[in-house]
Parts: sequence; structure tokens; C-alpha cells
Amino acid sequence: MWHRLALEWSCTKYEAKQRCTIKEFFEWCAYGAVESFGEQRQDARIAILGANLASILSAGLFKRGRRFHPKDFSPQDAKPKQTQQEMMATMKQAVAKMKRVDHGQTDSRHTSCDP
Repeated sequence: MWHRLALEWSCTKYEAKQRCTIKEFFEWCAYGAVESFGEQRQDARIAILGANLASILSAGLFKRGRRFHPKDFSPQDAKPKQTQQEMMATMKQAVAKMKRVDHGQTDSRHTSCDP
């Protein structure tokens, strides 16, 4: 969060810490949780603009234009979030692979950096 404040205030992280009390910092954290600011907010604005422009151009070029949405242009929404079950499955696979490596049951080309 200090980095976001430093970017917002156009200063270094150290300077932001000098300018801001801990109480004010926590207020900024609360504000950031409710109302995004900085790069994330700019991304949202550009995504809205891109969706509107693409929808207008699509309607003009093709009689039945496609309706675009901000999520079509948002980098945060490009990859869907994993479900808890997917995360657990990934972790179980990683643990199983580590156990095979510990017991020497895996192909050496996947576990060694030596040629």
C-alpha cells in the first residue's frame, strides 16, 4: 500500500512514510478497500472507454454490432480466479511430485539442473 500511496503522491515510499501518520495510513487502506485508486482505477477507466469505443465501432461497421463490456478489456479479469477446490488439487499435485522427487521416483531431467 505504501507503494500505491507513493505513486499517488508522486514521491518515494520513504517520503510517503514521512508525510503520513500510521492513523492516516490505515485510513488510506480503508479507502483503498472501498474505492480503488491508482493504476487499478486507471485500468478500469480505460476498460470502460475501450468497451464503449469497440461497441460503437462494431455497431457502425456491422449492422448488428457486438456489445462489448469493460471486462473484455480489463487485464485483471483476463484470467478467472481459481476455486478453492482447484487450489487444493494443485497443492496436492505439487506435494505428490515433491514426495516422488524425495524418494527418487521421478525422471531426473525434471529434477536436476545438471546437463
